[in-house]
Amino acid sequence: MEVWEGLLREPNLYDKLWDIYSDEFLIPFAERFDRNPHPVELTKGVFQTARAYLYGKWMKEVERSTWLKNSGVHLVSAGFASRQLSYALRQLSKSRPAVELLQERMYGNIQGGTREHARASYRTANRRGGPAAQLLAIEELAASLEEAITSIVPTLGDYEDEDDARQIAIELPEYANERRLERNSQNYPLELAAETFQHLWEDYSTLPYLRGGYKHTLGDYDSKPAQALHAIIQRLDSTVAPSLTGTAIENVRSR
Repeated sequence: MEVWEGLLREPNLYDKLWDIYSDEFLIPFAERFDRNPHPVELTKGVFQTARAYLYGKWMKEVERSTWLKNSGVHLVSAGFASRQLSYALRQLSKSRPAVELLQERMYGNIQGGTREHARASYRTANRRGGPAAQLLAIEELAASLEEAITSIVPTLGDYEDEDDARQIAIELPEYANERRLERNSQNYPLELAAETFQHLWEDYSTLPYLRGGYKHTLGDYDSKPAQALHAIIQRLDSTVAPSLTGTAIENVRSR
């Protein structure tokens, strides 16, 4: 399995990127630029490029997939459940002892459990918010989830009961599959990474962000930015040929 495949669902992506692009990578990588990039800006640019590639890979997976037979039913069910959860937590918040007890127990379960995605999200709310903010974050997430689902199924707000909305839930997958997203190019992940990396390159290099000419002796384009981009991408995906990064840069510039 390629590295990028495991990172798509990684709850601590930032930490993983630090493992992949450690000082062992970043220090010599900085020498590819002739304007002495600031270490923080260099790291941020590399991470953003990697994240752009991962997002592109995810979107290609989305394109290859379809709505399943019961996807609409589950989506509508999630809409009603999030509505009920948001309302219940809002009402519960009126009792401070109940809020504190629930937050305390939830924190213990998350810290000692195996739900890594929940742990990452809860730590953010706990670190940045006040002592009564953790449950509020979940309430607002539930409300936002309902709003998102209602934007997909606008008539959902017309129904008080999930059973009443069952027919639109059943019909939704067929309707959605007939209106698939416009497909991106085969090299969309690499082009998205090339577009993102362009900012870092042009900020800290006097060399133009170009594909360069193809050299048969190299089996690659004679392009410093393409070689730098490939150095980032190959740590995520060993199947990407060096010449493809030059092509991606050219495609980005020709838009």
